[in-house]
Amino acid sequence: MDDDLPDPSLFVHSIHGSIALILYVDDMLLTDSSTTLVICFIQILSREFFMKDLGLIHHFLGIEISLTTNSIHLSQSHYALTILDRSSMLHCKPMSTPLEAKVTVAMDAPSIVDPSQYRSIVGALQYLTLTRPDLSYSVDYVSQFMHNPTVSYWKLVQRILRYLRGTIDIANQVVDIFTKPITKAALASFFSQIVPSAPTQFAGGY
Repeated sequence: MDDDLPDPSLFVHSIHGSIALILYVDDMLLTDSSTTLVICFIQILSREFFMKDLGLIHHFLGIEISLTTNSIHLSQSHYALTILDRSSMLHCKPMSTPLEAKVTVAMDAPSIVDPSQYRSIVGALQYLTLTRPDLSYSVDYVSQFMHNPTVSYWKLVQRILRYLRGTIDIANQVVDIFTKPITKAALASFFSQIVPSAPTQFAGGY
């Protein structure tokens, strides 16, 4: 298998058909171009390691995965709820946007008592952006202050969490990986589900 790839957890074999393996600690995801090939590969691995075949994928590393005839749907709605629960924001008042258009913070605000909580929640939000690209800018902004988070920056994180609370239902239908190239119209529709004011015209390629 070829492990000379940008992701050290990804292994690809393409001599007799194509097979890809993603390994993270003791979780493994296996896909290929032939059912016969994957069955054979599992049998080979089972001779060397104790394994349990869980069948078609439904969950992997906090990501909920559902398959249709022409797409793969990814969701982290349950993971998002755990973030809200960990930050005691599960029953907070929702917000319609993750950050204000013009962010202002008090530069002389005191440091928060437990900076590890800030880093933990922001780190979890960074992983959530895998299926919530609408959070990317806001989370990237607050992640710049991990070294010395203040009360003002924590309030920004709380606003992001309030937005997350208000968009949990949208998170259930956010990302679909299509087997054919996505059109600009489909991309515009995707963003309009998340942010009502999102532009319907896009320039450039994706």
